[in-house]
Amino acid sequence: MVSLSQRKRDHDKNISAQVMSRGVFITGTDTGVGKTAITAALARCMHAQGLRVGVMKPIETGVPNADASHSDANRLRRAMNSDQPFDTICQYHFPDPIAPLAAAKRHNQALDLHKIHSAYMMLSTHYEWIVVEGVGGIMVPLSTEYRVRELVMKLQLPCIIVSRTSLGAVNHLLLTLEALQHAGIPSLAIVLNESSPQEHSKTTHIQNTSTIESIRVLSHAPVFGPFPYDDAFDTDWDDGVGTLQHHPAMQALAHHLTRRPI
Repeated sequence: MVSLSQRKRDHDKNISAQVMSRGVFITGTDTGVGKTAITAALARCMHAQGLRVGVMKPIETGVPNADASHSDANRLRRAMNSDQPFDTICQYHFPDPIAPLAAAKRHNQALDLHKIHSAYMMLSTHYEWIVVEGVGGIMVPLSTEYRVRELVMKLQLPCIIVSRTSLGAVNHLLLTLEALQHAGIPSLAIVLNESSPQEHSKTTHIQNTSTIESIRVLSHAPVFGPFPYDDAFDTDWDDGVGTLQHHPAMQALAHHLTRRPI
């Protein structure tokens, strides 16, 4: 059995091998873990370091075709005060709030990885870094033959995994790490995020604390957070991103990615 220390050394070697990468893929242990907020805040942190940063949300569901102003893709564009055309951020958006493969089938479309890759390569000529937000978790089907994982492989990007802190998160996170490792995709960091209000009970506190401790011990990637739930996201999403951007752990994550001293 490979020891934890050996896995950590292998992880560091994998990161070194990714120095040519100009982007990072934000995935989650499941849907609703706060990927969009983390993506926006991280991109803004990197921009504040003086980097030219582009954003992508290649696939999104639950977006009315007539109005994409409240979409996650548009939130990312607004958070960056970007003049990126919407279709360079989001290549596929569907009105049905269902899984992407089912949504695409309802509109007689196929999710083409080459189209997303072409958009990514085009943006790479304009930006130093591209922060790409996935849809759902890493094993969400995009066709009968490939998953989100295959999209990450196509883009040749390392991943950041956004995870909950609640009971059950350890299992979901370790499955995600294993799926990425099996495909040879480096996991650069794990972000612990409380995307919903937490119960103020002794039991919940014990559960969350033990989950966080287990993730720190069992994960072979550095762990950032947990980021506490902020109800500003319910009233003023942009204000919430601004607060998250300046959180010390988010600043540390941005420096970790760009390898700049804090």
